[in-house]
Amino acid sequence: MEAMTDNALVEIVHQSGLAIEKATALIEIYSPLVAEAGELCREAAAVVVTDATQVTEMKNARAIRLKLRDVRIRAEKARKGLKEDALKTGKAIDGANNWLLSRIEPEESRLECAEKFAERAEAAIQAKLKQDRTEALRPFGVDGSFYQLGTMPEPQWVQLFENTQAAHHAKIEATNRAEADRIAAETARVEEAKKLREENLRLQAERDAVRQKADSERAALEATARKEREVLEAKLRVERDSRMKVEAEQRQQREAEDRCKVEQAEAVERAAAAPDIDKLKAFASILRVIDYPKVQSTEAKHAVELAKKTIEDTADDFEALSISMTQFQNKRKIQRA
Repeated sequence: MEAMTDNALVEIVHQSGLAIEKATALIEIYSPLVAEAGELCREAAAVVVTDATQVTEMKNARAIRLKLRDVRIRAEKARKGLKEDALKTGKAIDGANNWLLSRIEPEESRLECAEKFAERAEAAIQAKLKQDRTEALRPFGVDGSFYQLGTMPEPQWVQLFENTQAAHHAKIEATNRAEADRIAAETARVEEAKKLREENLRLQAERDAVRQKADSERAALEATARKEREVLEAKLRVERDSRMKVEAEQRQQREAEDRCKVEQAEAVERAAAAPDIDKLKAFASILRVIDYPKVQSTEAKHAVELAKKTIEDTADDFEALSISMTQFQNKRKIQRA
């Protein structure tokens, strides 16, 4: 622990930069407290408690602690008292200084106003001149902040104003001429467009008339051609249908004849190899499936019906004969048995 001595206290106070009188007063107040605290700290250093039976040492520790506490409380009171005095001193200093400033500053300001009266008047004149000139340039679309209008000499200002005015009027005239030219060009364009539209309408009407005439003529030709084509197609269709019908009938007759020949040949082949009874039955079956020709005339139809009746009767005779022969064979079998 750092030793508490008057020398250490004096060094700390002097390092604060206080005046000698205030430093001396502070040392005189704290010096007894430092000496007393130093003595108590030395006594406290000898008190060491390591066991619960050291009752005397514990009592000494309490007594020294209470004495140190008393020194600390007195030091704190001294500090508060010194600071309170310092605050009062500071307030007194501020009050005196403020009172002095309240007497000096108004007069100082008044004298400065008197001193700079001409300068402020000139500044006011320049500000008013700048405002007036800025307003004068405003109708011409000119930003006055780019010029030193307040300090600009009158001849220079007159020249600037006249040039600006002339440029503005020239711009207006150029704009008016451009607008007039635009209107004239637009009028001419509208007129030309109108003429072109009328000409297009006239040409379109002529084209429509020509197209309508051509359409009418083409429609008439197409109608005539269509009628002729329909007549020709009808004639060809009748001829084709008649030819196809004849060809179909001929084809069916040939197919029937071919089929009949095949069936007859097959029947003959089967009959040659079969018993007489089976041959008779087979031949009767062949007769019944004959495909008769389809004819148109009455005489032909009558002939076909007569042949059909004769062939069917013949088939009946063959079937009856086969039955009789079967019965006869069966009877002989029974007799033999």
